[in-house]
Amino acid sequence: MNFSVNKNVLRLGAKKIEFPFKISHTEKFGEVILVITDYHESNINENVWGVNRNGEIIWQIPKVDQVEFEGKQYLGINDPYTEVYKVDEKTARLFNWEGGYFEIDPLTGKFTKNILEFRNKKRPW
Repeated sequence: MNFSVNKNVLRLGAKKIEFPFKISHTEKFGEVILVITDYHESNINENVWGVNRNGEIIWQIPKVDQVEFEGKQYLGINDPYTEVYKVDEKTARLFNWEGGYFEIDPLTGKFTKNILEFRNKKRPW
């Protein structure tokens, strides 16, 4: 599956997919291309999408305002994602401005565990 990027446009064969902001990172996971838009331009923190081989956006990373963990409410993810690292075909590691990372299933965009488990015992900056 060949694709190219020009500013905010992902081209996949004859298909052209436009994103609201310039594309900063892409990574291929089997039949899905993970797209991150530029966090400097973005006014949202849900700046990650999954695109299938047909050029369809199949998911957008969910907004996480709050999260429950061990019976307590905590602040969710407020900062945009800055880059992606391919752990393997079934795991994408997303980094954000907090200096932390979160792992997702690149085929669904779902977090692999509660987001506070990624933050546990890490610096809260």
